[in-house]
Amino acid sequence: MSERRREHLRRIALELETLRASIHQLKAEEDAGSERLPGNNTVNRRHALEHAFEDLRDSINHMEEVLATLAEATGEV
Repeated sequence: MSERRREHLRRIALELETLRASIHQLKAEEDAGSERLPGNNTVNRRHALEHAFEDLRDSINHMEEVLATLAEATGEV
C-alpha cells in the first residue's frame, strides 16, 4: 500500500508540474496577444489577466504545499 501511495503522490506532483508549464505557456501566448490590442481597455485587460495568472500560480503553489503536508503526514517523506 505504501508504494501505491507514493506512486499516487508522484503522479499528482507531475500533474502539477505539467499544469504549471501549461499555464506558463498560456500566459506567454496571452502576453504576446495583448501587445496587439488597441485602445484604453488594454491596460485593464492586461491587469485582469495578470491577476488571473497570479491566482493560478498561487493555487498550484498551495496544492503543492498541501501535497507535501499530506506526504509528510502519511510518512511518505
